[in-house]
Amino acid sequence: MTTVAFAVALTLAVYLFWGGVGKIRSGWRFTAIVRSWQVFPEILIQPFGAALPRLELLTSFLVIVALRVSGLRTYAMLAMIALFGALLCGQIVVAARSAGASCGCSGSSSQKIGLVSFTKVGACLGGASFCLFIWAIR
Repeated sequence: MTTVAFAVALTLAVYLFWGGVGKIRSGWRFTAIVRSWQVFPEILIQPFGAALPRLELLTSFLVIVALRVSGLRTYAMLAMIALFGALLCGQIVVAARSAGASCGCSGSSSQKIGLVSFTKVGACLGGASFCLFIWAIR
């Protein structure tokens, strides 16, 4: 079972890594997506657009290190659960405020916030919770 948890955690780390890289590479396009959410005041759009992908990269690196250092696994999974939980809550708020907004999941994605994006982030949240559970009972 720990092999499955290892594979799930690694998959989630890679998913976060590529999402963060995609957002950084898209630059102003991701910032435009954040602006379209109509959630942040104008002064916070640029800092959030710069901070979120870096937080995703940091979390992915933490998880990858935690796969080798067992003492960090709980903290890494809690960080991942917090990040995916915040992303899911953010998507729900954006969906309620502005129908048809892009999720920006890979930076310049044209995927709209809705059932597919909720399911994707919810599955990631579930995967991180699974890993935490498996490693906590060990």
